[in-house]
Amino acid sequence: TLLFATITAGYTDDRNESYVDYSHTEALTLARMMKGENHRRSYLLNASLDKSFPDLGVSIKSSADYSHSTYLLSQSGVFTTNNSNVTGVNINLGYQKLKWLRLNAGVRGSVCWEDNKVADSDKLRRLDINSSIYVFPRKTIEIKISANNQINEIAKSQFKNFSLFDAEFKYDFNKYLQFSLNATNLSDSRHYIIAQDSGIDSYYYDLPLRGREMLVKVLIRL
Repeated sequence: TLLFATITAGYTDDRNESYVDYSHTEALTLARMMKGENHRRSYLLNASLDKSFPDLGVSIKSSADYSHSTYLLSQSGVFTTNNSNVTGVNINLGYQKLKWLRLNAGVRGSVCWEDNKVADSDKLRRLDINSSIYVFPRKTIEIKISANNQINEIAKSQFKNFSLFDAEFKYDFNKYLQFSLNATNLSDSRHYIIAQDSGIDSYYYDLPLRGREMLVKVLIRL
């Protein structure tokens, strides 16, 4: 029947004799290593279910996961035990019935939140969508187009959208010579924004990206 199901559970326990204390000012942030007990516990639970339909050339992979971590959080002399939570669901579809075509698509939705005795953070959501198309019009030609789209909730009801599109073309002239053309970041995205909220403080990063690029390659097999 080509049906697969798994359940995975994990637990880790770390004990350290030091911790990091963060102090924030208008000009800079100081991170100091301090002596003291630092106990971290992490739990993980994952369940997956995969099903294939050979007659249709379709495969479906799905999973759900939840992770929980507790650890010492210190900021400007304020100590608390922080609880970090992440839960998500994945669905991936594949199609490979035709010899000249291969399709893949995946979606992951996740929610993360932090809570401690000082403050609780909002539940922030994230959606990842990935897809790729492989085309083989001839044995010597391969074309690949891939797309990645991320929707991040950086604050309550405030979303940032990020997209990447790549393409690749390969041509085998003979068994010794191959030409390829790679195009990356076709959407010319210039920023990738990451946000994190620990319940005491929030972090916001705006990372610059390289723009649209094209690369021609020649492969010689000896």
